[in-house]
Amino acid sequence: MKQVPFAKFTVNGNNFVLLDESREQLLTESQKAEFAFFATNMNFGIGADNLLIIQPASWKTFREINDYRNYWEQMPGFYNAELIFRMLEPDGQEALCCGNGLLCVAKHLFESYNRRSVQVVAGIPNTVFNLLKIGTESKTSTNWVQFSSQPPSGPDCPALLDDGQAAGSPQRFEFPITFERNSDLVLLTRISPFVLKGYYVGFGEPHLVFFSSDNRLPEDFSEAVFPGKSVVDKRKEINGPYYTHSRDLFQSLGMYFKTNFQEQFPGGININFVHSRVLTEERVIEYRTFERGIFKETLACGTGALAIALTAFFLGLIDRNEIQARPYWSGKNKSGNSLRIQKLGPSFLYSGRPCLLFQGSCGHVRS
Repeated sequence: MKQVPFAKFTVNGNNFVLLDESREQLLTESQKAEFAFFATNMNFGIGADNLLIIQPASWKTFREINDYRNYWEQMPGFYNAELIFRMLEPDGQEALCCGNGLLCVAKHLFESYNRRSVQVVAGIPNTVFNLLKIGTESKTSTNWVQFSSQPPSGPDCPALLDDGQAAGSPQRFEFPITFERNSDLVLLTRISPFVLKGYYVGFGEPHLVFFSSDNRLPEDFSEAVFPGKSVVDKRKEINGPYYTHSRDLFQSLGMYFKTNFQEQFPGGININFVHSRVLTEERVIEYRTFERGIFKETLACGTGALAIALTAFFLGLIDRNEIQARPYWSGKNKSGNSLRIQKLGPSFLYSGRPCLLFQGSCGHVRS
């Protein structure tokens, strides 16, 4: 078995295994797909949401990727970037973008190589890459990602534009939901069917954004998605029955979209719910995200936070060009830090504080 060095990072509970090939190649393309399973599997590997990979932005690297993945008929340009940023799902398939993963890479490059800023390309499965700049503000121990514009969301993302609507603008849609109730979900809400009204927006990844106040849903349903103070007072334990059922409801919602809206979203769709009261009263985005690539709720999602912020800017819900994003579960666990999103003209700056959990080596790769 070949020993593969790695580092494990987390951003508010969204955790990653990082494979650094910026200086030397450690695995072939087929081995990377195999390693993704071991990197992400909690029972038979390291355990993480995703595998991150950084590689030199060279023609040799792109040819090796394309020989295995068959992404492009013609080799796309890579804008003189220094590094390629990639993220693999547990099944070895490649995701398009990851805001929190980019923060982790920025931290790693600063701490390992004293690199304060680096130009990278992401969105490798696309025919047009995302050109990004990542870096570190050493005085505040903050890492950041600068998107020069709203990045494209890839070939598997739907073209749902209404006539006359600007490309990239959040698009409003209605989604009929009919749950087959079981004992777990009845505790949370007895209403079925109902309609969710939300916005489709791409920010490197495809997202649906639902604001709790934007839907005339029964109070018990909204309370189930974002258990409020009254629930917390009655049920002190974060892992108590009510919170467990809330997670079950959210998982059911995500899988419902995966199963019932495949025609609209053939590559899957990320689902984001936003706590409107917190947005209105505290000027903070409190949110939950179901991720399409791992088929479950993630504790934090960077492109989700960016998609929510973009939608809130578009709808005029934010009266300034900066907002904090607070993933719901990390806030309830009193862990993690808020993520900051700034709109700087056409560009967006996303910043936060990743944490290096540990480093090691893994032998679960065939030589």
